[in-house]
Amino acid sequence: MNTNYKISVITPFHNVEMSMFEKCANSMRAQTIGFENVQWIIVVHNCEPKYLPLLQEMFKDDANVEVRELNNEIRTPASPRNHGMQFVTTPYVGFLDGDDSYLPNTLEVALREGIETKSDIVWFRREPEYERPDLDLALAPALWNATRERIVIEHGNWDDAKMFEGSFGFVTNNLFRTEFLRGQELAFSETVCFAEDAYFMVHALARAARICYLPQLIGYHYFINSGSLVQQGNKSAEMLITYAEGFRMLFEAMRGYGIDIQEYIQILSSVESRFILSSPALTLEDRQKIKEILGPYVNVTHLLPPSKTFTAEARRMLYFVSRDVILNPENPGAEFLKFTTNGISVLSSILHHNANTDMGQSYNFAKLELKAYQSRVPITDADFYRPLIDLQTRVGEHNIITSAPIVRYLTKRKGELTPFTEQQAQKYAECLSETLKGHNNILFVMSYPVSGQTFDGAEIDTLNSSIVKDYFSRYYLRGGVPQAKLSSPMEHYFAASEGEEELFRLMVEALCNADAEQIVAFTAKELLQAMQMLERDWQKMVDMMPAGERREEVQRILAQGFDTPVVPQLWPSLKRVVCFGAGKIREAMRQLKRYIGDLPHNHGYDYLKSAVMGKAVADNSDLFECIKDHCFYEFLPADDDNGTTTKVWSELEIGKAYRVVITNHAGLYRYRTNHIICPQEVTPETIRFTIA
Repeated sequence: MNTNYKISVITPFHNVEMSMFEKCANSMRAQTIGFENVQWIIVVHNCEPKYLPLLQEMFKDDANVEVRELNNEIRTPASPRNHGMQFVTTPYVGFLDGDDSYLPNTLEVALREGIETKSDIVWFRREPEYERPDLDLALAPALWNATRERIVIEHGNWDDAKMFEGSFGFVTNNLFRTEFLRGQELAFSETVCFAEDAYFMVHALARAARICYLPQLIGYHYFINSGSLVQQGNKSAEMLITYAEGFRMLFEAMRGYGIDIQEYIQILSSVESRFILSSPALTLEDRQKIKEILGPYVNVTHLLPPSKTFTAEARRMLYFVSRDVILNPENPGAEFLKFTTNGISVLSSILHHNANTDMGQSYNFAKLELKAYQSRVPITDADFYRPLIDLQTRVGEHNIITSAPIVRYLTKRKGELTPFTEQQAQKYAECLSETLKGHNNILFVMSYPVSGQTFDGAEIDTLNSSIVKDYFSRYYLRGGVPQAKLSSPMEHYFAASEGEEELFRLMVEALCNADAEQIVAFTAKELLQAMQMLERDWQKMVDMMPAGERREEVQRILAQGFDTPVVPQLWPSLKRVVCFGAGKIREAMRQLKRYIGDLPHNHGYDYLKSAVMGKAVADNSDLFECIKDHCFYEFLPADDDNGTTTKVWSELEIGKAYRVVITNHAGLYRYRTNHIICPQEVTPETIRFTIA
């Protein structure tokens, strides 16, 4: 071994964005072990011609960095990793991808632990960074005791559940003793084209004499980018068949070492299933070939219990998706697509979390599937909940309808109280934040003091008022920095009492904001009220503005009258007006056009007291896209007021009117609303509707 270096690192480099690779290089230079003590082998693999000279120039003064070139027909990191191993000269080696990075003390600590424990493998934690929030990758937590700094496992004294579940199948958050790899002739398979890390790790873990686990060392920064194999949906038949053959090799390798393969069959078969569903060019023959390869494994799977790695809902998804797609090549995923479209996982989550409530025990939530839920639990309304809410608000009972604490009851004109939980509060505030952030806004909303408190510790408030409170407390400031520009100071959105003086003040401050990009209100009715006040009291408002050019400009515009739309004149930089103006308040939206003219209008969000049901798909569109991650929806034909037979999304007729029935985490089960929608497009990916 070369005593000039303490440790080696191999990095396969394939057309990595240079800004990302600079972060990788900076992390290497920042290693507390000393960059000069690291033999860094960078294998430029099948790259565009520009990259090799760029890397050679970057490291021209670094004797410890070896930039090597490899061109072949292999399209995975296996080949450059194997190539790099030929040049390793130190006792331990790590594998670092070019768009990832090590934390500063990673190599020093992991190497020290490996030497002290004489381990063949040293494992440490990885932290993810997502390029986009919509990207998905299962990063199940490890099962090792996180209160321990070091856990050493000897060969023959395995703990299968901890070693081979969760996120074991990544090679990059490990160091390996070089002589161990060479003595066992361990190399990366160049025929396994997906999960090649897992295939390597199974053999390495099974043959290691001693493994050192470091549960508290966060050592690897993992960048999850949209260009990775797992994020790219549409794939060729040849590629998916190759993946399946690689999975079979992995399953057989695990089985050969006596490792339980149930979890990994379900994880990887689910990955394959997702690729199948997003690859429309696959033929029946292609899918049958995949079934021949993976079917024998999927056929023997069973539903696994929830654990630290996967919730009960995730277990169900893994199990049913793999069976529904892999074993059903003639109509792959038929049941899964219905499951996804209809939001059954949300219903399962709601029933699971509320199984021990009085409601849950009355109807046996713990055992109910969709059909049983619809059969056993009646359609409900405010009358059903009134005595239950009385017990909560007047006596102080808990856990009657929901296990989650009720933070507010939302009032209605009839005096009805609608339960509102922390989870809902966050969702509603998040939606308002999405509307406002990054814009210069004129915001016509107001929060008023709560009208009372209940014996179960909740406040009584209105929906709009609570959204405003939650937005400012949760989203407006990040590290003390406002995330949106507002015409009025934050404190001006909190009124001492309900009256027009606060709205008057907001309008005066709005008139001062010449560069506003958006006008935002919850509904067209509220914004119309503000505009009618402007028409009535504009001279008083102008008189309250600071003297100057802006005041003179506003005076000139408003003095001309309201026969032509004034909003585009007052705020020439406006890009849109955002306010809900569909359904029962469509008339208010029509009247509002007198003031806003042809400015783009966006409906924003379809806020109900029981759900944020949808988001407007675009400006000047009456279409909403369903937000179904926090509520479960059923539907009754709108022309049947006494109906009790509901439908789910996949059963609806396009263009027909339906009354919305909601089940939510706040304890409303099959709750009949007065909200009427007309579905226009229903697919697993997109559900769009208009509001009648």
